[in-house]
Amino acid sequence: MRIGDAIPCRCPKCRSTDLILSEEFSVCDVLTVRGGRLQDRSAGESPMATGRVYGECSNPACLHRWTFRGSPVQAAFDAAQNL
Repeated sequence: MRIGDAIPCRCPKCRSTDLILSEEFSVCDVLTVRGGRLQDRSAGESPMATGRVYGECSNPACLHRWTFRGSPVQAAFDAAQNL
């Protein structure tokens, strides 16, 4: 996906297409323990998408927040791959 690609979604309350989408990822914290003592702590290398996407309407008269049932981000990505 690139800037300017269409994202097929709108606010379920006011039907606006001006939105803020937040896609949730899971990241592991990697701890190395030797002799019962913490030796190193680092972030995991591969964040994994949880599949959850949250929406927030940018219409000042609405500001509705919700969780998508299906990911509009993934749908847009799939559509861009099929071009």
